[in-house]
Amino acid sequence: MPSCSGYGYFTAAHDVAVTAVDVSPLTVLPGDTVYINVTVQNRGGYAESFNVTVYANSTVVGVQFVSLDVNVSAVLHFSWNTSGLGKGDYTISASASIVSGEIYTADNSLVAAEPVTILIQGHDVAVTGVFPSKTVVGEGYSMNITVKVKDYGTFNEVFNVTVYANTTAIETREISLTSSASAALTFAWNTTGFVKGNYTINAYAWPVEGEEDASNNLMGRTITLTIPGDINGDGSVNLQDLVLLANAYRSSIGTVRWNANADINGNLTVDLSDLVILAKNYGRKI
Repeated sequence: MPSCSGYGYFTAAHDVAVTAVDVSPLTVLPGDTVYINVTVQNRGGYAESFNVTVYANSTVVGVQFVSLDVNVSAVLHFSWNTSGLGKGDYTISASASIVSGEIYTADNSLVAAEPVTILIQGHDVAVTGVFPSKTVVGEGYSMNITVKVKDYGTFNEVFNVTVYANTTAIETREISLTSSASAALTFAWNTTGFVKGNYTINAYAWPVEGEEDASNNLMGRTITLTIPGDINGDGSVNLQDLVLLANAYRSSIGTVRWNANADINGNLTVDLSDLVILAKNYGRKI
């Protein structure tokens, strides 16, 4: 609908949006139904008709057609039958199709705040993520490894989690989880005594009694152990590394310029002490 001001005539933009994705329940067994309510709004200046699609990960749960007048919202109801699906976490999202003339589309899609967890009827523990604090670490220095674990079974469990550098055990930790619960464990890897090279950092959740599927009990990431100051991990300490350190200088964890690999000594700040280490090893090669 046209509008008028003292400077001429203007037409409001076309804009449809997904404003909320509400999901219940968040924990189910295969075959249970999950209910998904999607709120959509016409934020533009024209009546619009469009499709709304709901996904579980990348699989389509359902599609609904909706027509909305200007500034009108609607709640669309979807049901997701989880029959035949395996254990795991499923991200629920909704997407409104782009209408003709729509320029701003960032609000056309929205992800639910929490995933839906499908459990198995039985015992099952898993490693769901391995997050090293660095991808390159200097020989003789330490780094942290955060491991996320989850109980996908219907029983409360007590189990061990071991982190390895290749086949060498770094540390084993015991953890207790209730059914469907998750936790993050942080392990420290002191690289003293390890030779330079590429390492696979594996996290292993030891199977619990009665667990039949251990396919998700192991997960790994690759780390480069190198000369202190070799920030990019190419096997030499040179001008490229100095530039990387300079770009991150005086940054700390969580800031925009933060580069964990440039924090050579692991004090969570890229500072003079890191520059001194790099300078001491400048020109060295593996």
